[in-house]
Amino acid sequence: MTLGIKDQYSTWRMHQPVTKQSLDQLRLINDTILAQIVDDAELEHQYSRYLCMQDIANEIIENNYSGDIVEFGTFKGLGLLMLAQCFEHSKYNRCLIGIDSFQGLPESSGEWAQGMFNNTSYDECCKNMQNFMPANTALSWKIISGWFNDASVSENVNSSTNLISLVHFDADLGSSTTQALNLVKPQLQNRSDPVYFLFDDWGIDEKEIPQAWQSWVSENSQTLNFKFEEISHGLLSKNFKLTFN
Repeated sequence: MTLGIKDQYSTWRMHQPVTKQSLDQLRLINDTILAQIVDDAELEHQYSRYLCMQDIANEIIENNYSGDIVEFGTFKGLGLLMLAQCFEHSKYNRCLIGIDSFQGLPESSGEWAQGMFNNTSYDECCKNMQNFMPANTALSWKIISGWFNDASVSENVNSSTNLISLVHFDADLGSSTTQALNLVKPQLQNRSDPVYFLFDDWGIDEKEIPQAWQSWVSENSQTLNFKFEEISHGLLSKNFKLTFN
């Protein structure tokens, strides 16, 4: 019996263990397949964000924009490995930096409960990165453990990179997203190339990620001298391109 598209891809789920099979399936995704799974919210979310990552990575690579890749809310490493596949053939020696407390969400808010997503660990994340990073690539990676508002995390990020090209925000909470946005402010100062902000879970609750982004833009767009435009979105995600004057 021939499996339907959703049956073929339903083995891939966000909270399942990271496997080579799940990552290989991502390489096969295209707009035609996406259109056939659009009524499956979780599959659409994961696969559409991967296609958006691909398009943004291609734009960064084709224009030779400099900078490393930072992710907030790395969990088991899947989002960072998605990005690694997208940047696999970049000739620029980029570092993928993942940041997570590995203790779950710091507080309850809306649909989110304190401690959610604590079924991971620093060691598990690092093991997945070691096992599933693309081979023969110029990319490197680093995992930082800690809360986004810890001074030690900020110091670690600042010592690890002074140029970023892309930030993937997968922090779920508006408060955590605001902390993440503030943490990367030093890397946005005196920037000439564009920077791309990818927001996961944008569509879950308008009081969380969208409100955090709008407040942060209102407070920082003039001092950091940037303009932004939405460049892509999925059912739950939204992505922006920041350009600097």
